[in-house]
Amino acid sequence: MFQNPMMEPLSKQLPNQQNSSQTIPGASPNQMAQIMNLVNQSGGDPQKAFYELAKQRGVDPQAVINVAKNLGFKI
Repeated sequence: MFQNPMMEPLSKQLPNQQNSSQTIPGASPNQMAQIMNLVNQSGGDPQKAFYELAKQRGVDPQAVINVAKNLGFKI
């Protein structure tokens, strides 16, 4: 099974959570369904989904990545 490297830090923080590699802390089940739908529309590629959503919203994806890195995520 493919493990998204961006989710690795989260799965280490939440080892007792079932399927932690497929959830996002703080996301409701409805939000997770929306996220999974977006990823599925992008051919199952979460990186492609991220870049497409950033483009739709007029956001610089590198700026978001930089913020995540500054928060301690290894990307």
